Amino acid sequence: MYVCVFDCKCETSGKCSNDLMERYGLRETIMEVVKRSNLRWMGHVLRSEAKEHIRRAWNLEVEGQRRRGRPKSTWKDMVKRKGSKIGLREEDAQDKKKWKTGIESDCESQ
Repeated sequence: MYVCVFDCKCETSGKCSNDLMERYGLRETIMEVVKRSNLRWMGHVLRSEAKEHIRRAWNLEVEGQRRRGRPKSTWKDMVKRKGSKIGLREEDAQDKKKWKTGIESDCESQ
């Protein structure tokens, strides 16, 4: 992706034309790769046992009040939103095949 960005000199916009992506053999943008990776990691976390550290961190609720203004978006909220957009729920993570199929079908549809 770096080569594509460097070649088309679009460092600030982050957009590459389709012909450059075809020239370098890129099938998806960096945003799609990151989105897929986040959803894969979410599935890994949700399949882990309840006593493992990553699962306890997933279920952690911080006590206290937030600062004034718009609440900060957490990684958990972002990934849940992405998962719900493609029709994946937390319960679906237990079925690894269904989870993987859901992620791959979303990437192919874009």
